[in-house]
Amino acid sequence: MKNKKQIIFVILVFLLSIILSLGVELLYFNKEVITTNKTDQAEILNTENIEENNGEFLTTENSSITISIPDKVHKLQFEYETEENFEWKVEYKTEDNTEVELIEDSSNLINQAVRKLDAKTKKVKITFLTDNVKIKNIEINNEIYINWNRVIVFVVAITLFLILIIFRKYFYKRLDKAFLLIAIPVGILFILVLPKTVYTSWDDQIHIKNAYTAFSSEQATFSQGLQKLQAKDELDQKYFQTTEERLALYDKINELHKETKDRVIQLNNYSPKYNRLVYLPFYVGFKIADAINLNLTTGIVLAKILNLLCYIGLIYAAIKVSTYAKKLVFAVGLIGSNLFLSSQFSYDPTIIASIILALAIFLRQLELEKINNKYIFIFILCIIWASLPKAIYCPLLLLLWFIPNKKFESKKQAIAVKVLAIIIAIILATTFILPFFLGSVAGDSRGGNTNASAQLSLILHNPIAYAILQTKFFLTDAPRLLLGINTFQGVAYIESMLEPLNQILYLISLVFILRVTFQTPLDKKVITNKIKIAFLLALITLWLLITSAMYLSFTEVGNTTIEGVQARYFIPTLLPLLLLLCKTEKDKKEDKNDKDLALLIVPLIILIAMVVMFVYKGCGV
Repeated sequence: MKNKKQIIFVILVFLLSIILSLGVELLYFNKEVITTNKTDQAEILNTENIEENNGEFLTTENSSITISIPDKVHKLQFEYETEENFEWKVEYKTEDNTEVELIEDSSNLINQAVRKLDAKTKKVKITFLTDNVKIKNIEINNEIYINWNRVIVFVVAITLFLILIIFRKYFYKRLDKAFLLIAIPVGILFILVLPKTVYTSWDDQIHIKNAYTAFSSEQATFSQGLQKLQAKDELDQKYFQTTEERLALYDKINELHKETKDRVIQLNNYSPKYNRLVYLPFYVGFKIADAINLNLTTGIVLAKILNLLCYIGLIYAAIKVSTYAKKLVFAVGLIGSNLFLSSQFSYDPTIIASIILALAIFLRQLELEKINNKYIFIFILCIIWASLPKAIYCPLLLLLWFIPNKKFESKKQAIAVKVLAIIIAIILATTFILPFFLGSVAGDSRGGNTNASAQLSLILHNPIAYAILQTKFFLTDAPRLLLGINTFQGVAYIESMLEPLNQILYLISLVFILRVTFQTPLDKKVITNKIKIAFLLALITLWLLITSAMYLSFTEVGNTTIEGVQARYFIPTLLPLLLLLCKTEKDKKEDKNDKDLALLIVPLIILIAMVVMFVYKGCGV
C-alpha cells in the first residue's frame, strides 16, 4: 500500500466517512430538534408541597412541580443540591393521550439531572419523592447534540469496511497487518465508549486498585476519587443515564482525585511482587498520567490503552510467527471477549495472548528443521508471564518435551532445555501448591464459607468422590465453558444490557470460528498423532487444574459442585482445542485463496456491532 493513489484513496474514504457520519448524526439522530436548536427556561404552571425562594425550590416528601411544554421536549434537565441520593417521578400525556410515568434516580455526587424524553406533550409533572433537595434552573432542552462517540464509531466502521473490501487481497496475505488494522481502532473504541469507571469487567474494582498500587506492600497513595470508583452502589447505572450526567460524574471523580491524590491508605499486601508484574501496563499508564498531572479518567484511558497494546502486540507476534495456523490465530485473537477484556481492567487478555504466542512458537519449532534458540527463550518467557499470576498454566512448558531431539543442535542441548522446562514448571507450580499445604490460603477474600486448606484436606481424604465430582462437572459444564457465549461474547457486568443481540453475535462468532477451524488444514508431518496426544494431555491437565483451583479457593467447604469457574479461564486452552479439530493433510499445499472476504469482514462486523450496542445501550461515554 505504498502507492500514492492508494494512500489518496484511503484519505478520501476517511473524509467521506466523516461527512456521512456527521450527516447521519444531524439528519437522523437530531431530526426532532434540528429546526428548534434551543434551550428554554421552563414555565412553572403550579407547585404542590414545595417551598419556593427566588426561583429555587426546596422539596418535601411527594412535592411536585408542573411545567408547561410549548410543543415538544427532547430533554428535561435541572440543577440540584442534595446530601443524599434521591428519587423523582416524571408524568405526562402524549398526543394520543397515552399516560407516561417514569421513575428516576439522581446521585448526590453530581448536581444536575438530564433525562431524554423525546415527547410531544403540553405539560410535564415532576414529583420529588425525597425531601430536602434544592431544585433550580428547570429547563427544556431542544438543542442539537452531537454524540461524538457515535460519530467516531461510524467513521471507524465505514473506513475499516471499505479499506478491507477494496484491499482484501493485500490484507488476506498479510493477516498480521489486518489484525492491527482491526484490533487497534476497535479496541480504542471499546475504551472510549465504555465507562471510565469500574464494575464493567469481572473484578475490575479489585484490579484497578491492584494496578494503581501494584508494587506497594504496606501503604500506598490512593485518592478519594479512586475510592469512589470502587463504591458500587454510588456508581449504579440508574443514577447516570445520559451523557451529560456521566460527564458530570467524571468531573466529580477527577476533582476528588486531584484534591486527595496524596492520601495514603493501608494495604498490608504481602503477596509476592512477581504476582503483580501482570499489572505493569496499567501501572505504567497511571504513573505517566500522574507524572504529567492528567486527570484520573484520562489516566484510566491511558492505562487501558497500554494494556490493549500489550495484548495486540502479543497476538500480532503470534500471527507473524505462524504459518499453517495463521488464520486460526487471527480469528482467535479477534474474539469479542478477548478484545473487550483487553480494553478493561483485566489481566486475563495478556495471559491469553502470551499462551497463544507460546503455542504459535511451539508449532513453528515443529515445522523447522532446527529449533531457533531465540524462539525457545520467548516460549519459556511467555509461559512464565502467564503463570506468575495463575500458575495453573505452567504445565504448558512441558510441551518442549514433544519437540524431537534431532531438531536441537545436540542431544545435550535438547536434554538441557527439557530439564530446564521441568525445573521452571516445578518452581511455578510450588507458588500455587505450597500455600495450600502451608495453610496460608484462606479462600475467597470476598466472603463465603471458603477455606482452601480444609477443602484440600477433604479432597485428599475423599479422592474418589472428588473424581466423580470433576467428571459430573465436565459432563454438564464443559460445552458452556469451552464454546459458550462467555468464551466468544463475554462482556461481564454489562451483558444483561445487551440481550438478545449478544446471543446473535455469539452464534455468528461460533459458526465463524468453527468455519475457520475446519478450513485450516495442518501438515500431518508436523501435527503428528504424538503432538495431538500432547495437546490433549495439556488440555485435560489445564482443565483439571483450573477447576481444582476454583474448588479450593472459591467453593464452600464440602459443596458438591464447583463454584467460580468462568469461561475466561478456559480461553487460553481454546487454540489447542481448535487445533485438535483441524484436519491434517499429508502434503500441505500453499493457500492460494485471496478472496475469502469473510475471514476479514466477519470479525469486524461482530466487533463493530458490539461497539454500536455499547453506544446504543448507553453503557458509557
